[in-house]
Amino acid sequence: MSVLTGDPERLTLDLSDMDVVSRVARALSVPKRLEILRLLGEKKVMSVNEIAQELGIPLSSASVHIGILEEANLIICERVSSIHGTMKMCNYKRESILFHLCKDPPHHTKQFTQSMPIGAYSQAESINEPCGLASRLGPIGVYNRPSCFYLPERLDAQVLWLKSGSLCYSFAPLLNESIEPEYLELSFEACNAASLEAPVWQSRINIYVNGCQLGSSVCSCDKGGHRGKLNPSWWPDVATQHGELQKWRVTKNGTYLQDEKVSDVRLQDLKLSSASRINVILNVPSDPNNHSGINLFGAEFGDYNQAIQLVIGYQSQE
Repeated sequence: MSVLTGDPERLTLDLSDMDVVSRVARALSVPKRLEILRLLGEKKVMSVNEIAQELGIPLSSASVHIGILEEANLIICERVSSIHGTMKMCNYKRESILFHLCKDPPHHTKQFTQSMPIGAYSQAESINEPCGLASRLGPIGVYNRPSCFYLPERLDAQVLWLKSGSLCYSFAPLLNESIEPEYLELSFEACNAASLEAPVWQSRINIYVNGCQLGSSVCSCDKGGHRGKLNPSWWPDVATQHGELQKWRVTKNGTYLQDEKVSDVRLQDLKLSSASRINVILNVPSDPNNHSGINLFGAEFGDYNQAIQLVIGYQSQE
């Protein structure tokens, strides 16, 4: 098999399967297809019609290019309902491709990736209103009632919001305790929950992993710019639509947010090798300067087709 890594966003190839290598090389050999990958990397989710309009090419040509990229396993497509019937939505599947042009690939970093639904938190503490949860089909329980955060239907949540409080998500550690981690990455889509009339457009969120505070980040409001690309039709236009994808990375040298160092918390401080689980806490503090709260988006809401994702990188010879 040519895919040598456990990272779902990286495609690693060698010459053991030349058919796969040829398909990928063919997909990357045409500039228009590279432009499609660039567009999806920027906008995440687009319809075939939107891609054709953006590139100024016929719909038939866009469909052919999309088919070749999909066959090469570089993008993922899904048909969704629309007011005119159905339309084909496209999303990038790979962030990187690595070719090994030798028989025995060298050591490389593998990834242990876990995706946690936003409603699959193990604890919800001090939830304050305004708050609520919703699935793709509609509201879960009653809005502005913190007790609804304990309903079993919360596992279907694709968007949730709270003025303040903490959500704890418990992930599995590395299954092989003898492996030494190289880094930990945490990513999720969030934004400020302020309405358009609110005087404050930002709120703060604290991130903890295994009891260590990685740092704090600022969630900005979407300011009503556009509907979330993945939002179902029933979701009101006046509601918060989408967020920003926050990417936290902890290495042996410190903690980084969007590639900027934010703290001196190092990978060894998290004690990943000895932990029975990895607890990630998203905390929205309750204070006068942080009263707007946050929205958290799942894989089927907002702009990004992902839930809360935890990645542990480690070295492997496999």
